[in-house]
Amino acid sequence: MKRQVRIVSSILVCISLFSAIEPPRTVHAERRTPKIALLLPLSGPLAEWGNAMRLGAELAVTESKTEVHLLVEDSQFQPAVALAAYEKLLQSNRPDALIAFGSGVSIAIECPA
Repeated sequence: MKRQVRIVSSILVCISLFSAIEPPRTVHAERRTPKIALLLPLSGPLAEWGNAMRLGAELAVTESKTEVHLLVEDSQFQPAVALAAYEKLLQSNRPDALIAFGSGVSIAIECPA
């Protein structure tokens, strides 16, 4: 339970940071919605945890009343699957921040072989 609270707190911090950032003011400035990518185990042995974190992130966005786009991908709690999902996110959506669940998943993303 404490771990879930820390994860949801981290998500809230990211949302707060993005909502506080304003783009430079120019004549034709467009406000861009920040994108936060979540690599969570939505299937497999830790699916219950991953889905709880996804719901917590969605609730945090709703409660904070900020415009944040969540990009959710299933890591299946497997480093190879997570790395493929991460590369897909980079190519298609270019997230502003990434939250990954699990040390094996995080290491695979940080140090791809």
